[in-house]
Amino acid sequence: MTIRKRKANNKKGYTYEVRFVFDDHGIKKRYSKAGFEREKDAKAHEALKKAEFLSKGGNTDTKKTLNDVYKEWCAVANSEFQPSTIAITKRYYENQVMNEDLGKMKIQLINYLVLQDFFNKRNNLGIEGNKNFKTCLNRIFKFAMRCEYISVNHLSNVIVSGVENTNEHKQDVLTEDQLLLVIQYLKEYDSFNDDAFVVAILISYYLGLRVSESLAVEKSDFDFEKNEVFIHRKLIYQNLKKSEMHSIQTMKNKASKATIPLPDVLKEYLIEWFKENPYERVVCDANGLYVHPRYINQKVNRILKRKKLDFHFHYHELRHTFSTNLYYHGVDMKVAQELMRHASINTTMNVYTHLKQQTKVDVINAVFNKNLLN
Repeated sequence: MTIRKRKANNKKGYTYEVRFVFDDHGIKKRYSKAGFEREKDAKAHEALKKAEFLSKGGNTDTKKTLNDVYKEWCAVANSEFQPSTIAITKRYYENQVMNEDLGKMKIQLINYLVLQDFFNKRNNLGIEGNKNFKTCLNRIFKFAMRCEYISVNHLSNVIVSGVENTNEHKQDVLTEDQLLLVIQYLKEYDSFNDDAFVVAILISYYLGLRVSESLAVEKSDFDFEKNEVFIHRKLIYQNLKKSEMHSIQTMKNKASKATIPLPDVLKEYLIEWFKENPYERVVCDANGLYVHPRYINQKVNRILKRKKLDFHFHYHELRHTFSTNLYYHGVDMKVAQELMRHASINTTMNVYTHLKQQTKVDVINAVFNKNLLN
């Protein structure tokens, strides 16, 4: 860490110290200055001094390429990021950067103009994909700053553009009628695996769990006497074979690990399912192995296509559906945060703000539904 918090001598409170290593024409030197009363003052001083040393030709590393830094990030990413986040970042980087000139450039030479030009050449691609790509790449540049390979993250100033893909399926919510159809058609197959898919769908619909959480719950997590569920494990499945999938008890954030209420309708269904299912894992196949969410998506969408229904199913939509149901039933935002297990009320606020805006659109279309121009 380049900014250190220290207890003030003979005073109440804390002061901040700037400390970092820089390269002065091949000679490693250390800079430090203490006594800052505010952290933002320390950070401002740090940025000023690093820029000063860089302008004089000194820097922390003039040899490492972006690919080198990416490989270092991969080596330590497990301590900070979720497996799914790491997998997505690797996929974006290795497919779209590693073999390009950008990946082979020395990171000290990658300035704003280089990065903006790189993204400008992608403006014929989908804008959402470009935004996600920038988010992934930004993790590498933030890591480079912490390692003091660069003093400024130029990527933060890059403007992303792209094509709005109106044909691309966007995550939405499932109506109650759509959900009932999905369950009805899955039950027609009358197999253990399809029954497990139904259970997985119901768990996410009634509890609002994340995909990895809903597929990792075990029977011991349910307390039918207290009508509670203890959420404390998630499934690791990204880029793994079925036999390699496993659950861990390291959650997305502190709020993710929580005991939440169990609705009566789900409780009654699970009591019967536990009698049929001989395994401790609640959602599993006939051999007791974990179920990949891709299998559920593929099976349901094949059915929808066969039945010629005009909606698409994505398992993660069930969590969106849960939050939408809370909003439309007037659930207080703070209560919704606890039920959704968001780490910050701001996340819940963003969800509610989006839904409120959509409600306005629905209202205005309902009021002015007559075309006066025909």
